[in-house]
Amino acid sequence: MEVLKPWESRGRAVALDSTTLQAKGGVWHKKDKEADKVPHSSIDTEAGWTKSGWHGWVYGWKLHLAITVSSVWIPLSARLTPADVADNQIAPVLIEELPDEARFVLGDTHFTTPKTYARSASKRSAFWSPPNVGPTRTPTVGWR
Repeated sequence: MEVLKPWESRGRAVALDSTTLQAKGGVWHKKDKEADKVPHSSIDTEAGWTKSGWHGWVYGWKLHLAITVSSVWIPLSARLTPADVADNQIAPVLIEELPDEARFVLGDTHFTTPKTYARSASKRSAFWSPPNVGPTRTPTVGWR
């Protein structure tokens, strides 16, 4: 980090985010997984299901990243998990691996848990997440 000096002209902020990666081959449907039946050899049995606001239902993996917020985005920590692993489960692990120079950790509401705030505080950095506002979907109400 000292050679690259990512925060030399900017604040010492880090952003947390994740993206889904679709598994190659077929998908393992819930009913088959519960029956421990793998209907095709192309199915990646270690992948998982998640619902993305952008992509809908995805069977695959999730890449969780912590990157510098600067003129150059430098990955500082990363984890590849099955897609059904929640962002807030991985956030404390990503934060723990951050360099001591990181002072601000930014993440969306999916990263917000008391454990995330506690891990950030233990690293002497401040975690910030936007208030939970904007369009949300509920089964009975629809879009608000």
